[in-house]
Amino acid sequence: MTRLERHQQRDAQKRTLILAGIILAVVVFFLTVGIPLFVNLSSSAGKLFGGTTKDKESGDLQFSDVGINTIPDATNSASLVIGGTVANIDNLSVYVNGSVNKKLNVSGKSDYTTEIDGLKAGQNEIYVSGSLKGSADLHESQKYTVTFRNDKPKLEIESPTDNSSTPRDEIQVLGKTDAGTDLTVKINGSPTVLATGGVFQGTVKLKEGDNKITVTVSDSAGNTEEKSVNIKYEK
Repeated sequence: MTRLERHQQRDAQKRTLILAGIILAVVVFFLTVGIPLFVNLSSSAGKLFGGTTKDKESGDLQFSDVGINTIPDATNSASLVIGGTVANIDNLSVYVNGSVNKKLNVSGKSDYTTEIDGLKAGQNEIYVSGSLKGSADLHESQKYTVTFRNDKPKLEIESPTDNSSTPRDEIQVLGKTDAGTDLTVKINGSPTVLATGGVFQGTVKLKEGDNKITVTVSDSAGNTEEKSVNIKYEK
């Protein structure tokens, strides 16, 4: 074999080794990167163009929702009107203290309003639960606590006494009501500060002659008590 032939043989062997290395690199790349990439692209395309029926059903359930938008913290009535929103819900149940109080058909609607009754004295837990027809999946709203009380607040005007007189053109009004942060006290329509223990006081300007001083106290449930005293301003 001549020197030229040996040189050509070595070149052919190098080209064969390089080609084999390239083929091996392509195979490794396809196995480690190409196949997973193809699977991910196929999955993304499926989601983009609608996905499977199971995926669509899961999307419907995910967008179902119920809520309560209109509900007070307290009431002086055993019945109560509440309202809220629904999304992709057919059947709605209103729960009061763990029991179904009202059932509504809200298919095709985006909101609802209904009246519930049977509230017990004190605190009541209220929420709604909804579902699609033929589905066992329930969607519950946030739970709210509504206090029912219909007793008027206590009210005493300690000073001044009724049908009394004064030589001054203003007088201090002192009194007492129930202790509570949800009470509002007004003297002749003007709010006054309620101190610890339900004590209140305020100053009223008097006109010459007969004057009527009215004290009103109300709570967050809407219960109100009112009392008046008559004062005569004599110079």
